[in-house]
Amino acid sequence: MRRIFITYRSFFDMEGENYTVGGIQTYIRQLAKVIERRDEVPVIVQFSNRNFKKKYNNIDVHGVKVNMSSKEKKKAKILTEFVEELSGNDDVIIFATEDLFVPTSIKHVIAIQHGVGWDIPNTNHFTKRYLLLEVIRKSVGNYLRLKKIREIKNIVSVDYNFVNWYRTQVFCNKNAIYPIPNSTKIKKSIPAKEKDIIRIMFARRFVQVRGTRLFSNVIKVIMEKYGNVYVTFAGEGPDEGYLKKMFNKNPKVEFIKYKSENSLEFHQKHHIAVVPTLGSEGTSLSLLEAMASKCAVVATNIGGMANILIDNYNGFLINPDELELYEAIQKLILNERLRERLSANAYNTVLEGFNNELWEKKWSRIIDKVVEE
Repeated sequence: MRRIFITYRSFFDMEGENYTVGGIQTYIRQLAKVIERRDEVPVIVQFSNRNFKKKYNNIDVHGVKVNMSSKEKKKAKILTEFVEELSGNDDVIIFATEDLFVPTSIKHVIAIQHGVGWDIPNTNHFTKRYLLLEVIRKSVGNYLRLKKIREIKNIVSVDYNFVNWYRTQVFCNKNAIYPIPNSTKIKKSIPAKEKDIIRIMFARRFVQVRGTRLFSNVIKVIMEKYGNVYVTFAGEGPDEGYLKKMFNKNPKVEFIKYKSENSLEFHQKHHIAVVPTLGSEGTSLSLLEAMASKCAVVATNIGGMANILIDNYNGFLINPDELELYEAIQKLILNERLRERLSANAYNTVLEGFNNELWEKKWSRIIDKVVEE
């Protein structure tokens, strides 16, 4: 039976004791299900402080001891060599992120690209000297990325933003790049939302690049103006202390955490969901889950989110700007018919174009192509 190895940094923690939480871990779990439905065997291989082998839902997970202070390329090479020793001629290796790719003797190779991560804005003043240095820095970075990408025969991209970026950088495309936008499960019926109050959800990791400061600055003003607005922050991260201090003991603000499989259950209680990313975004799973829960969504026009939303049709697509965010949220608070129209179109968008079944079929076709090479 064919085995499909998936390499990543940390499916479990470095000791192999606790499952780690994150978008890529969720992606790996979903991909493992696709592999099992194909009657193939998923095997997960990760960095660790000690060698271990354990099960996760009957899936073998191998921890390979690496020196965590070593360079990423060296650690990735150790993982790949471990897989090479275990694999047979028909087996496949999938690098869960393309930056872990290293050349390998394994014939069937796929790397996953999770979105342009080098578009994060810089707050420095744009003097002529700085602008020149920034152009040089980004050019060198792009060259190094392209040099690595050139070695990867098959790439799955989670959005079209990366595909279009790549086309602007090369004269000849020798890679097979397969765009497979992220997906979400869909519930056939969503309970009616509460009347008289407006619940707004921010479900992201609490880091500045995910728009914590942008959202908190705006929503604080919104809540001072509209007494019927309640806000939920779902997640964790370095900005958690900053956010809790800003909304200290505000009875209309709550902080929660939930397992990824319970995301729709929490989202469907909310009228509006905001995804105010500043950079480094693919086809946001948080955005898709909010749409699948019939939330009216406001998202910034960053990365793959522009592959999901059509402004004023299935949500609001805005610049990462406080005034634009304020105006978009305010419109949704004041106009129930607008909320209902956008949320209904959002739901239908994911139902037809971003559902798990479609995602699984696309992945299965690509695995078929790769193993036939």
